[in-house]
Amino acid sequence: MSDGDKKLAIATFRFGLISEFVTGVRLIYGEKEKLIKEKISRRYDIPFSTGKTISRSSLEKWIVEYKKAGFRIEGLYPKYRSDRGESRALSSSLRLAIKELKKEQPDLKAPALIMCLKHKKLIAENEILNPSTLYRYLKSEELTKINEAAVDKRHFEALHPNEIWQSDVMHGPYVKIDGKAKKSYLIAIIDDHSRLIIHAQFYLSETRENFLDCLRQGILLIAADGIGGIWAYSHLTFYPL
Repeated sequence: MSDGDKKLAIATFRFGLISEFVTGVRLIYGEKEKLIKEKISRRYDIPFSTGKTISRSSLEKWIVEYKKAGFRIEGLYPKYRSDRGESRALSSSLRLAIKELKKEQPDLKAPALIMCLKHKKLIAENEILNPSTLYRYLKSEELTKINEAAVDKRHFEALHPNEIWQSDVMHGPYVKIDGKAKKSYLIAIIDDHSRLIIHAQFYLSETRENFLDCLRQGILLIAADGIGGIWAYSHLTFYPL
């Protein structure tokens, strides 16, 4: 296969991933984010690559490059760099994600930050991000030192059980349903005061209905066991993470 054919195959694969975002299809509120999350959670046979996943930053970059090229497929051709195999410069979206992670967990060091970025699919598993590049960015933004005031704010804890619950969703394993592999999602609810996991369950989607089902089961469990007392329900404040 010629180099031109290889480039076209890669560009065609990339266009298949971004087509919904660049072909004039109207996406209602929240649909774009849902599509992006779905695409970065999948595994692919990527042409001429050993990687199996696509990062959010790659998707956003391809969308921009396709538009810059006047909506021509050539804009998605791979651009081989002289420093191939070395760490890439940090994109604007990646820099923002790093800032947010440092705000949430100020004591994270560069290697742990890179693991978090890969876990959140912000960079691909096989993408190289040199810790020294990351450290230079953290230093330039004065993010290498822990902001003691910010940490103190995060020490807040609800005074009573069931006063505040928090929730989170994480990607689970693929499961076989009727012979087909489907993605699972773990929805969990935790009590802020006691750190008790009120309820956690795997679902086949992260819809509002599934979240409400998880919340409903958590409330039923507390009501049955009497943990914290019924009084707490009227004071409950719920914060999704």
